[in-house]
Amino acid sequence: MGQSSKARSYVKFDVAKYAGKHVLSASLRLHSYWSSTCGTDGSGVEVRRITENWDPSAVTWGDQPATATTGAVISKDAYGYSSACPANFMRWNVTGIAQAWAGGEANYGPQVRAVNEQDSKSWRRIRSANYVDGAQGPTEPAPSITYNTKPEAASPVSPVADTVTADTTPTLQAKATDADGNTVRLSFEVWNAAGTTKVASGTSAYVASGTVGSWTPSALATGSYKWRATSYDGADWHGTWSSWRTLTVDPTVPAAPIITSTTYLADGLWHGTRATQDRLRSPTRLARRPLPSTASTRARHKPPPSPPARPTSP
Repeated sequence: MGQSSKARSYVKFDVAKYAGKHVLSASLRLHSYWSSTCGTDGSGVEVRRITENWDPSAVTWGDQPATATTGAVISKDAYGYSSACPANFMRWNVTGIAQAWAGGEANYGPQVRAVNEQDSKSWRRIRSANYVDGAQGPTEPAPSITYNTKPEAASPVSPVADTVTADTTPTLQAKATDADGNTVRLSFEVWNAAGTTKVASGTSAYVASGTVGSWTPSALATGSYKWRATSYDGADWHGTWSSWRTLTVDPTVPAAPIITSTTYLADGLWHGTRATQDRLRSPTRLARRPLPSTASTRARHKPPPSPPARPTSP
């Protein structure tokens, strides 16, 4: 890196676990144990994303893998020249490069080179993974990546599909889970039945992952609607809406029926015969009372037998 001597370094890390993630921040650390100066007024050292495969045992100055200047980042840190700037880690903000890998770009690692390879002030010597045991030793190259997993899709909970309600302000409920355990906020939309006009929208408070979030719209006019929900974890939206649920608002509930009678007046008093009152008071008890049989009735009305005839004298 600088004047007649030039050097470029190639590094590669396993970033498979970040596939599909949203990279919030990422930094690369390389331990500089020698520098041509303590000054930071040189062109600096650049990190670029490598765009094709390479074999560490086959890379030569005349056969190097291609790199992308898009997303390249520069550090002018200077460590290792003297006790005034002892050996230490240089650091680069590689969020863009890490997000490219997480977003599906092939990971061939980063290249490290001087921005101006004729600038002697940008010369650095850095420790490689081969210098230590490869287990995140104290001077080993390493990335530090902070990421977020977007929440799962929202699932409508209530009201159920095809609900008809007299409530003009029905409470809508949905839930979603977050793989990172973050709290989740549910967003709701209410549209007309044709899906051509958004009538109302709003959000729930943040709730624990997998629990129900609720939102109540302002008064809805009588009519048919459909509603849906989506989820947000404070950093990312899920990206799609839930399926629609239909809802009809009809506040014109029929009045309760009124029963009238000229025999049984609504004056709080009992009316009718004693037998009728008994049946009204305790129909169950009366149902258990046995009726007299025909045989017993005849027995009570049978005339007594005639007395025996007295004997007559001869």
